[in-house]
Amino acid sequence: MIHSSNPGRETVPHSTTLPNQRRQAGACQPGEPRGVERNTPMEQIARLLEVKDIDELETMLEADEQEARVEAAHALGRLRRSQTVPALVSAMGDAEVRVRQAAAQALTRIGEPAVTALVAALEGTGGRLAPYALWTLGEIGSPAALDALVRGASDSSGWRVRWSAIESLGDVGGEKAIQALVEALGDRDHRVRSKASERLQRIGEPAVKPLAYLLRHSDRVTRSRARKTLVGIDAPAALAELQRAQLSTWIPVGVMIIGLLLIILWLGSMIVS
Repeated sequence: MIHSSNPGRETVPHSTTLPNQRRQAGACQPGEPRGVERNTPMEQIARLLEVKDIDELETMLEADEQEARVEAAHALGRLRRSQTVPALVSAMGDAEVRVRQAAAQALTRIGEPAVTALVAALEGTGGRLAPYALWTLGEIGSPAALDALVRGASDSSGWRVRWSAIESLGDVGGEKAIQALVEALGDRDHRVRSKASERLQRIGEPAVKPLAYLLRHSDRVTRSRARKTLVGIDAPAALAELQRAQLSTWIPVGVMIIGLLLIILWLGSMIVS
């Protein structure tokens, strides 16, 4: 499911009016008798999809009616044409959440051909489209998107952007993604930290070693977060690391206790003698 958001970046403008040359639904055209009902936007979109009229479907992405924009995005997704990527990326900056969701879903269907444009959009103004672009890159799962996702995981514009990047990094996986997720356990927002822990648990055994390294961190809170994440990983390697960390904690204590006992015994022998 796509997560809705409103990150604190510069918003992406959206045209709320139709171009002058576009026919508006319900309006009579020259040569048509008055009183003749025109097709509704939904009917127009269905017809345009049937004939694969990409130009007109892209035009409908700017329709006044939210439902028309949503359906136009879905229709373009069903066509899966790479030439529609720029218009759909732009639609991810729409003022309405449902339109942004529909555009992201359409780009996910198109897949790999959309990656370059999505990465470029993240490097631009970002705005409200950023979380949706990050989600889409995660769904596509392209290694080419990894650097953009890693940058998103430390984005300073808002927790929603980082949250979306973290979720997608869990889908892409790999050593670099795991390292970014481990670092996100120290994020200032608890929602981002929680998502990072969840994705690391989902990745499982490949995340054990980086998490085990944090068990020796100087910060108690960091150690605690790493421990909780490892507990959630159902793998023998995770249990072994937790036991090793516990043992390393008790060894100094044991040595100290033995030392104290030896001192007490020595003092006792001095008194007896």
